[in-house]
Amino acid sequence: MGARSERAGGAARATVAVRLRSGARVPPFAELEVGALPVLNRPLAAHQEQALAENGLRIVDEVPADAPCVVFSDRCFFNGPALRRLLAAGGHGRAQLTDLDFWRTTGPLQPSPAPGVLELALLPAGADPELRTDPWAGPLPLLPLDLGLRDLGPELPAPHPSMAHALRPVKIGEALAHGLSHWSHLLRINQLGLAAMGEAARGRFEAQSPVRRALQVAGLLLRAGSADPARVAAALTVRGRGCKVHPTAVVEACQLGEGVEIGAYSVLRGCLVGEGAKVEEHATVLSSVLGPGAHVGRYGFSNLCVIDAGARISNGGGYQASVIGAGAFMAWGATALDMSFGREVMVEHEGQLVESGHHLLGVAVGPRAVVGNRVRLQHGVMVPADAVLVGPADDLLKGWGPSPVADGPHRAVGGQATPLRARGPAGG
Repeated sequence: MGARSERAGGAARATVAVRLRSGARVPPFAELEVGALPVLNRPLAAHQEQALAENGLRIVDEVPADAPCVVFSDRCFFNGPALRRLLAAGGHGRAQLTDLDFWRTTGPLQPSPAPGVLELALLPAGADPELRTDPWAGPLPLLPLDLGLRDLGPELPAPHPSMAHALRPVKIGEALAHGLSHWSHLLRINQLGLAAMGEAARGRFEAQSPVRRALQVAGLLLRAGSADPARVAAALTVRGRGCKVHPTAVVEACQLGEGVEIGAYSVLRGCLVGEGAKVEEHATVLSSVLGPGAHVGRYGFSNLCVIDAGARISNGGGYQASVIGAGAFMAWGATALDMSFGREVMVEHEGQLVESGHHLLGVAVGPRAVVGNRVRLQHGVMVPADAVLVGPADDLLKGWGPSPVADGPHRAVGGQATPLRARGPAGG
C-alpha cells in the first residue's frame, strides 16, 4: 500500500492503523454495533479514532505488507495516552497489561487468551500474511503495556464490614485500555473514563511551572470566592452555554453540556452531563454519565451509572452501578438491587449464566424499555430493549367494590376493597 513509517530511537514507528471488525454485539444494547456504544457520551469508535489522531496515525483498510502497523479490534477501547505508551514500548506484539491488580478488577468476561492480553497489537513490517489477516489467532509475541496507574484505594472511605467482600483493587490513571464484550464493561469503561479525565487534568496541572500553577490556583480561588473546599469543588465545574443551575444545588467537579437544567437542592459530584439533560429538585447524581436529554426525576438517585440519551429514572430504590439504555423509563418506585452478600453477582453472557467477577453490580436496561412501579430487579439482570415490566397488582385498588359502604377498615384484595374481619374480645 506504500504506507510510510518513521524511525524514532532507531526503531520503525507505525503511522497507519487497521480496525478489525469483531462482529460483537452487547446485549441488551445489541441493536448497536459495538463501536457505536456510548463512552462518555461519544461512540467508542470515535474515541479510538481520536487516540490514533493524537499519536499521528491514520486508519487504512488493510494491514500493509511493507510497513509496521497498529491493529485493533472494534471492541477494544483505548485512549491517546495508552496508545502513546504502547508505541513507546518498542518492538512488536500483542498488548498485555502489566498491572495485574487492574486486571483483577477489569478482566472478568473480557475476550482474552491470558491475563491482561488485549485486542490491540503492533505488527512489524513484513508480517506473515495470515497474521495480517487475523492477528488474534496467530503466534504473536506479547508486548508489555504499563498504563502507569495509581491506587485509589487509600483515598476511598472504609467500607462497612459486611461489604468488605465486595472490594476490588481500584487503579486509575490518564491512560486507559479495556475490552468491551459485556454490558458491565460498558459501565466500567465509562467509570474509568471519568477518572481518566480527572487524572489528565491533574497531570496537566502538575506539568506546569511553579509560577503557572500558582496562577491557576489563584484563578480557581477567585472563581470560588473562598478557600472553602466545597466552594473550590464547585468552581471546578465546567458549564456549557445556556445551563440553568438552581442556586441551592450542589454541583462539584462536573462537566455540564449546553442547556442542562439542575433543580433546587439537587447534588451532583464528578459527573459528565450531556446537553439538554435535566436533574430535578432533590435528586442525587454521583460519578455518573448522563447522556443528552437524560432525565433524573425529583428525589431520584444515581451512583456510578450510565444513563443514556433520553432515558429517565424516577425516584425509587435508587440506581447504582447500572446502565440504563437510550429512551428507557424507570417509573416511580422501581428498584434495582446492586449488592450480593454471598456469591458473585451472576450475569448472562453468551447464552450462559456466569459469575461477573464482582459483588457490586446493578442492572442493564435496554433501549426504550419501561420498568413500572414496584418492579424489583435482581442484581446483574438484563431487561431487553422495548420490554415493558409492570409490578404486582393484587393489592392495587381498582374500584371500591359492590358495596358503597365504607364502614370499618378495608383491604384491597383482587382489585376491590374488602372489609377486614372483625375481631372478638379475645382476638378470635
